[in-house]
Amino acid sequence: MSARLLPMFLLLAACGARSGIDVVAHDASLARQDAGACEVERCNDVDDDCDGEVDEGVLQTFFRDVDGDGFGAEPVRGCSLPAGAVTEGGDCDDTAPDVRPGVPEICDDAVDNECDGATDCDDAECGCGGVVLEPEPYSMGSPPGERGREDDEVLHVVTLTRPFWVMRTEVTQGLWERLTGTRPSYFGSCGDECPVESISWFEALELANRMSDAEGLPRCYDLACTGALGEGCPDPTEVPGTWSMCPGSFQCSRAEFRGLDCEGYRLPTEAEWEYAARAGSRTAFPIGDDIERVDEIGWCTSNGAGVTHPVAQKPANPWGLHDMTGNVYEWVWDGYDEYPAGAQVDPVGPFGTRTTRVIRGGSFAFGDFACRSANRGARRFDMRENVVGLRLVRTLPAE
Repeated sequence: MSARLLPMFLLLAACGARSGIDVVAHDASLARQDAGACEVERCNDVDDDCDGEVDEGVLQTFFRDVDGDGFGAEPVRGCSLPAGAVTEGGDCDDTAPDVRPGVPEICDDAVDNECDGATDCDDAECGCGGVVLEPEPYSMGSPPGERGREDDEVLHVVTLTRPFWVMRTEVTQGLWERLTGTRPSYFGSCGDECPVESISWFEALELANRMSDAEGLPRCYDLACTGALGEGCPDPTEVPGTWSMCPGSFQCSRAEFRGLDCEGYRLPTEAEWEYAARAGSRTAFPIGDDIERVDEIGWCTSNGAGVTHPVAQKPANPWGLHDMTGNVYEWVWDGYDEYPAGAQVDPVGPFGTRTTRVIRGGSFAFGDFACRSANRGARRFDMRENVVGLRLVRTLPAE
């Protein structure tokens, strides 16, 4: 059968129908061209630049914000911000105001709070969540025959009476920055999954309060402070190798603890810290007394290479806690002094006007014997040092 020739206007109409071209709009564009009326495209539902397309390149993408938290999930297009929409997307649960990009990950709640695709133990910000420890009596300090023992490690029985949650790892640089907006670490190039260091005891208390705020928990410290977090020392990226310890600008005239019944985040007491570090052991290290094996579980002088290391790279102790042996020292609440004589119940140590606070756990730079579970150190509470970080705990609510 021979082909039939269709009139040109029918061909154009057929092609327009098949290809989605708006023939009327196209004709209007040609008319604007003929009239010399073409101009820069505006968002007005008109083909201003006569290219056959309407509002191309000027429409914006917004996001419908159902829960009113400033972040949306469903994209909407428009020339201006529609009612009920926002400019920020990425909300992975637009029905929950506390779930949105930029908030700290809440550990152990089975929710991807910060919408980064990682939840609880899978999230580096969490340090793999935490461990709940049930209290019982234990022997704190070291026996006279322990290698490396110091005179301030007098052996005595301590009874803890409250179950408490302990962060699996030291607070990371990533978590610190998320909560404070600062990066104080001397070893900042180590990265977000490395322990934060170069923070004073005052700054550690402030971090604990901010963590409580982020999760809607009560603050455990009443602070009266001035100065900026992470300030007071030279920037090691600009003046490398110039300092390891210096006073921070964040200073507090009052730092009062609301007590062990406070359910917000806080520093552990010295007794809580050693209980967690020992993990039921009575030896110098959680895996025994042999100092030659310390590199199996921690970053101490023999293997630390003079720098910090990402958290949780070494095996956890028997109770699931990483880096209790080495990497960086950790602030605790207690002021430094000799242990009191006799058995103790829930000791919190002396504080009052004392300016030195206890640090525990050893580090990559102070000798392998300093990584023993009983070893004690002390620093002035306003000093920042590149071997000292922190780990947070919480008293669990009474059932």
